[in-house]
Amino acid sequence: MPEFTSNQKAAIKHADHNILVSASAGSGKTTVLVERVIQKLLSTDNPVSLDQLLIVTFTDAAAKEMRDRIEVALKKGISEASQEPIDNERLQALQEQLLILPTANISTLHAFALRLIEHYYHVIDLDPQFRLLADTAEAEMMQNEVLTSLFEDLYANEEYFPELVQLFGKKGDEGITEAVLRLYNFANARADMDAWLDNLAQRYVITDSYTQSAFYQKQLRPLILPRLERAKASLQAAFAEVDAYSDDKSAKKRAEFIAGEIIQVNDLQIKFNDPTSTWDELRQMFNALEWRAIAGRSSKDTDELVKVALERAKNYREQAKEQLQALKDSYFLLDETSLLAVTNKVAKATDHLVTIVKAFNTQFSAFKRQKQVLDFSDLEHFALQILQDEATAKTLQARYREIMVDEYQDINPLQETLLTSLSNGKNMFMVGDVKQSIYGFRLADPSLFMAKYQAYKPWKDENQPAPINERIILPENFRSHKNVTNFTNMIFTQIMNQTLGDLDYDGSAKLVYQAKIYEEVPPVAELLIYLDQDEEGQAKTVPSSDDFDTNDTPEELNNDKTSAQLLIMAEKIKNLVLNGGQRFDKESQQMVNVHWGDIAILEPTRKMNLKLVEIFKAADIPVVVNDADNYFQTVEINIMLSLLQIIDNPNQDIPLAAVLRSPIVGLGENDLARLRTQDMQGNFYVAVTKFMQAYADSTNIITDPAMAAIYEKLAPFFAQFKVWRQLATQNQLVDLIWRIYEETGYFEYVGGMPSGIQRQANLHALYERAKTFETSSYIGLFSFIQYIEQLRKNEKDLASAAVDTSENAVQVMTIHASKGREFPIVFLLDATHQFNVLDLNKGLLIDDQAGVALPYLEPTQRLQIDLPQQAYIKDLAKRRAWAEELRVLYVALTRAEQQLYLVGAYNSNKQLQSRWGGSNHQETMFIDDLTRLGVNNFMDLVGLALLRHPNFPQELFTDIEIKSLPALKDDHSQFIVHTYDRSQVLALTTSQVGTESITTQTQALEIDVDDAQKVAKAQAIMAYQYPHQIATQTTAYQSVSEVKRLFEDPDNLDTMQIKLTADGFAKANRFVDENFAKPKFLEHATKPSSLAVGSATHLVLQALDLQQVVDKTAILACINHLVTQGAILEEVAKQINTQALVQLFTTPFGKLLIHQANTVKREQPFSMLMYAHELYQGYTGGEERVLIHGIMDGYVLTEANEVILFDYKTDFVPKGQVDVLIERYQGQLNLYAVALAKIMKRPVDKKYIVSLALGQVIEVP
Repeated sequence: MPEFTSNQKAAIKHADHNILVSASAGSGKTTVLVERVIQKLLSTDNPVSLDQLLIVTFTDAAAKEMRDRIEVALKKGISEASQEPIDNERLQALQEQLLILPTANISTLHAFALRLIEHYYHVIDLDPQFRLLADTAEAEMMQNEVLTSLFEDLYANEEYFPELVQLFGKKGDEGITEAVLRLYNFANARADMDAWLDNLAQRYVITDSYTQSAFYQKQLRPLILPRLERAKASLQAAFAEVDAYSDDKSAKKRAEFIAGEIIQVNDLQIKFNDPTSTWDELRQMFNALEWRAIAGRSSKDTDELVKVALERAKNYREQAKEQLQALKDSYFLLDETSLLAVTNKVAKATDHLVTIVKAFNTQFSAFKRQKQVLDFSDLEHFALQILQDEATAKTLQARYREIMVDEYQDINPLQETLLTSLSNGKNMFMVGDVKQSIYGFRLADPSLFMAKYQAYKPWKDENQPAPINERIILPENFRSHKNVTNFTNMIFTQIMNQTLGDLDYDGSAKLVYQAKIYEEVPPVAELLIYLDQDEEGQAKTVPSSDDFDTNDTPEELNNDKTSAQLLIMAEKIKNLVLNGGQRFDKESQQMVNVHWGDIAILEPTRKMNLKLVEIFKAADIPVVVNDADNYFQTVEINIMLSLLQIIDNPNQDIPLAAVLRSPIVGLGENDLARLRTQDMQGNFYVAVTKFMQAYADSTNIITDPAMAAIYEKLAPFFAQFKVWRQLATQNQLVDLIWRIYEETGYFEYVGGMPSGIQRQANLHALYERAKTFETSSYIGLFSFIQYIEQLRKNEKDLASAAVDTSENAVQVMTIHASKGREFPIVFLLDATHQFNVLDLNKGLLIDDQAGVALPYLEPTQRLQIDLPQQAYIKDLAKRRAWAEELRVLYVALTRAEQQLYLVGAYNSNKQLQSRWGGSNHQETMFIDDLTRLGVNNFMDLVGLALLRHPNFPQELFTDIEIKSLPALKDDHSQFIVHTYDRSQVLALTTSQVGTESITTQTQALEIDVDDAQKVAKAQAIMAYQYPHQIATQTTAYQSVSEVKRLFEDPDNLDTMQIKLTADGFAKANRFVDENFAKPKFLEHATKPSSLAVGSATHLVLQALDLQQVVDKTAILACINHLVTQGAILEEVAKQINTQALVQLFTTPFGKLLIHQANTVKREQPFSMLMYAHELYQGYTGGEERVLIHGIMDGYVLTEANEVILFDYKTDFVPKGQVDVLIERYQGQLNLYAVALAKIMKRPVDKKYIVSLALGQVIEVP
C-alpha cells in the first residue's frame, strides 16, 4: 500500500456523511478513490459490496481505468490472502467482489441513466424499444428538420416572427435557428427547464423607476461602482506621478488639471451611492464628463524625469478615460423613458423566443419518440422522472450505500439534481478540482462545486462529531518538479481569485510540492517568444512551410508568426533530444537522455497542426498528432467527398473538377480547360457530357491527340460513374463507398503516398462512419452528404483515424485532451492565441442567474440598440469565459513533470510591454480584474504575473520602469524569457534543414608509380569479380505455379532445369508467367471470370462442414454464408456449379471425405528447400538453396493408413479427355507429393485430381 498523507487518509476513511474532496492536480485522487473502494469492500466492521456502490465518472475511459484499477487491487488482495496462513474469509470476500466487478455500477452518468431507464421504463410509460442517439450530427439534422417545420408554421401564423428573425440578423433563418438551439440546449441542462424559461421575460418587467428595479440595485449598480473606483484610482495614479514634481510648471499644471477630473469622478460616485438618484441624473452626469486636451505639456527645456512623469500621467489618464467611456457607451445611451419603453419591447421578444423554444422542445421530443430514439439529455431527464416516483426513489436510495462522483466540478444542474435524488442525504462522496473545470462549452457549471466548497467544513478534530457535510483538500502534488510547482503557484496566486476564477488561489488552494524524486533535477521553465516586427514597427519576414526549399531568398519568405513559433519550438526539441538533453527516469531512478516520446506539445486549438506536421517533417522530428482537426482537410477525404457529391448531383463544378483532376481520373489543368471549351455557357458537367457524347460514336474519330488522351481517361471513369449513380439510388451507401475503393484502386493508391497507412485509415474511417450512418434515422447518399456538411459547419471533425502511436515520437494534443495525463516535458504552443470571444458577440447572451439578453432593433432606422441588460450579461459572459481560460492554463502547466516551455509570438517588443505592463505598480497580490480582463491570451496572463517577479529580466522592457511586488521577494521560481527576431529564426531554418551548400571537389589521386605494391593492389581492386555472380541470376524463392513443370515427370528433372543465359536476369532468374494479371481497377468485365468462379468454388469446398450431411441444401447455405460475409461476390456465387459439388459427394471419394472428416486437412500451406543446381541448369554457385512455397487443396489419412493427396480442378475439358488434365497438373501434384511426404515423414500413397467439370476423380501416376 502506498504511503498516504493525512488528508488522503481522511478521504479514504471518513464515512457516513457527505464529503467533498478538492483534489489539486497531481494529488493522486484516482488512487485515493480506488483505495476508498477497496477499504470499504474489505472493512471488517461494516463491509460494503460493489453492487452497493454507485461510482460515476466523467468519461468512458475514466470508468474503464477505475474498473481496471479496482480489478488490479482485488487480484493483488486475492494473491496476498492466498499466502500461508490462508485467510479464507478475506479470500472469499475478494473473490466475490471480483465476480461482481464486471456488472458493478462504475460508469458515466449517461450510462447509469440508460441502465436505469432499461430497468424502470414502465414507471414513466416509456416504450422500451429505442435507440440511443449518440451521434450529435444526426441529432442536429433531426433538430433542423423539426425547426424547419416549426418555422414554416410560425411564418404562416405569427406576425411577430419575421421581426424576431430580423432581430438575430444573419442570412435567412440562421440567426434565429442558432438562438433557439442555444437557449434550448442551455435550458435543457436544468431539471427545472420550463420554470427557468418562464422566468426569463419577467426579468425585464420594471414596475417602478429604473434605479429602483431589482436589476439595477442587485446587478448593475454593484458592477458599476468598482469600475468608477478603478477609474478614479487611475486618475489618482496620474496625479501622483506629476504631483511629485510640483516645482515644475508643466507638472504642476497637469496635476491641477487631473485633480479637477478626480473631483468629477468622485461626484459621480456620490451620486451612484445616493439611493434617491434617478437614471436620468446619472446619465446626465456621465454625459457631463469632459475630456479636454490635457494641460501641462513638456518643452525642450523640461527635465527628463519630469517628461517621464508627464508621459506616465498621460497614460494613466487615458486608462481612466477608456474605462469611463466604456461605462457610458454600454449603459447610458438611452434616457429613462426610452429605456423603459425598449425594455418592455425586449421583454415581449424574450417571451416570444421562450414560446418558440418550448414549442421546439415539445415537437422535437415527439419527433424522437416517433423515431424511437433518445439523446443524452433524454437519458438524464427520464432517469430523473423515474426517481420522482416515490417508491422507485426509495428502492434505489436504499440500494446504494455510497454515491461516488469523480470530476464533480464538471457536472451541470440537471446531473446534480439526478445525483441528489439518488442520495439518502448523507452518502455523497464527491471528488474534483474547480481549478480544472474546463468544460463550460458542455454546460458544466463549476458554481455547483464552489457552493459546496464554501458550505462544507473541514473535520479538524476527529474526537468531535463529524460535520454533516465535510470538505477535504488534497493540495499535495506528486507529479511535478519543484520549479514547475513553484512557477504554477507564482502565476496563479496573482491571476486567479474568486471574482475571476471562482476561487482564491491562496492557502490550501495552492499546490504543495511532494515529488521528492526530482530533488536533483535541474529546474526548467522557459518562455520562447518571437517578435514579428523590429522596434521601428517593420514586419519581420520569417520562414513559412515553403521555406524549406533552400533556393528561396529571404525576400521570398512569408510573414508568418505560426511558422516562427514552430521553428523555434522544433529547434528547442531537437536540442533536447540530439544534444544530450536529460530527464529523470522514475523506473531506473536515474537521469537518462531525452527521447522524442518524452515530449508533449499542448495547444489551445488544432489550427496549427497541418503546419506543425509539415515543419516537423522537414526538421526530421517524429510526431504523432493525437486529435488532429484536419480529417476533412486531408486530400484523400476531400477527393472522396467530392466524388460522392457529384454521384449525388453531378452539376457541381468544384467537386467535379476536383475529381477529374484527382488520381482517380488523372486530368491536368490544361485538360480541364480543353473540356471547358466544349460548352462555355452551361456548367462544367454539361461541357464534359457534350464532349463524351460527341466522341461516343466510334465513327467520330478524334484527330487531336490531346483530346484523344482525355477521352481515354474519361470513358472508363464515366462507365463506372453510371454504375455508381445507379447504386446510389438503391441507398446502398456502404457498398457504394467500398466499390469505389475497389474499382478505382484509390485505396491502394493512397497507401503508396507519404503517410500511406494513415491515409488508408482515414478512408476506412469514412467507410465505417457511413456504416454507422446507415443505422441512423436517415438513409441515402444525399442525407449522408448533408450529415457530413453538418459536421463541417459545426467544426465537429471526424478526426483523423487512429493508427498505431506506440512509436517514439513527440505527441501533439489539445489542452483539453491532455487533462488527466502527465508528461516529462511539456511545450504549451501558441500561448498567444487569442481567447474565443465569438459567443460574446452573439445576439443572444445567456446566464444561469441573470437570464438572457436580446438586442433591440429600432424599426425605422433599423439600428440595433443594446440594453444595459445586454452589456451586463456580456460582462458576466466574458468573466465566465476568462475564468475558464484561466483554468485551461492551469491544466496545461500542471501536465508537466520536469520541464515546461511556453511558446508564443507578438508583433513587437512594444506590444509585449503594452500587454504585460498592466500589472506594473499594482501592489496587491491579485492583479485587478479589469487588467486581467484587458488581456486575451495565456502568455499575456503569465506575463502580467512574471513582470512583478524579482527575477524578471529588466532588459526586456526598455520603456517601463518595472517595480517588483514585495510579496514575491521570497518566491523561488526560476524561469527564463527568450525572445527571437527574424535573423535568429532564419538561422534556425538553416540549422534544421541543412541549407549549407555542398560542393563536390575532385582531387588528384597521388600515387607513387614506382611503388609496385601499390599499383598491384590498385589493379587487384579494379579487377575484382564477385565470386557468386551466378547466384545473382537466380531467385531466392519460387512458387509452385512457377516450378510445377519441373515435376511433370519426376524422372526428367535434369532435362527440365531452367537455363541460365548470358544476360541471366531477363530469362533465367525465375520461372514466371510472361503475362501479368491486369489490376482489378482496370478490369471492366460485366461477367465474372472463370478464374473468379473457380476460386469461389475452392472457397466453398474449404468451408463445407464435412461432419454434417453434404447435400444441395448444405452447399447453398454455405454459399449464402460466404456471400453474407463478403468472401464471395453475389454475381460470382450465382455462377458456381452447385450440381457438380453435389455429385462429387456422391462418388466413393466424396463419401470417403465425409467418412474421414476428422482426418481431412484442407488448404494446407507448405514450404520446402531445394538445391539451386536442381532447379537451374549450369548452376555452379555452390550449395545455395531455393525456397518453394504453395498451398495444396488437401489430403486425407484413411483408416487403412493411406495418405491420399487431392486437388480440385474446375477447368473445362472435353468429355473423356482425362489425359489433358493429367498432363496439365501432373507436375503440380508431384511437387505437392514431395512436400507432403516431407511433412508426413512418409510417402504419399495416392494422388487424385478431382475434376468438377468432368464429374470424375482421376488418379495421377
